[in-house]
Amino acid sequence: MQDYLQQHPDWDEKRLLAAAVSLFLLQNGDGDRHVGQVYLEAMFHRS
Repeated sequence: MQDYLQQHPDWDEKRLLAAAVSLFLLQNGDGDRHVGQVYLEAMFHRS
């Protein structure tokens, strides 16, 4: 993870983990809209 963060300075640990967990939940969850929103915000760096 540290290598990825060093290669992508616009990402931080919190954003990376939020994207990873929300993508997992999107793929394996029940389709909660909030999870999709978290994933998109993490991917496109929106607050």
